[in-house]
Amino acid sequence: MRLTLPRTLLAAALTAVLAGPLLTVPAEAAPARRISYTEWSTRADFRAGEMAGVRIVRGKLQMGTPLGTEFYPDPHGGPTKPYDYGLWTSPWTSPGYGLTE
Repeated sequence: MRLTLPRTLLAAALTAVLAGPLLTVPAEAAPARRISYTEWSTRADFRAGEMAGVRIVRGKLQMGTPLGTEFYPDPHGGPTKPYDYGLWTSPWTSPGYGLTE
């Protein structure tokens, strides 16, 4: 069984779909976003933070004596694999503006 719509109903539906975006009221402009970016890339930068289980090698963090091992079960049926982990926590930094969230 084939469903047919009267041409006037079809024309009205197409007009509503195509003209709808043209008839909407523009939203208020979003407030300016403040983004703060801080980069740590030198031995001194990394030493300013707290390290556990990692070391600095040629200006990069690298696994040292691990803090522990986690086991990751492959969600696709592969074998569970062990992963060593360490931590590095940056020193406190200020974004330079008040935070609301």
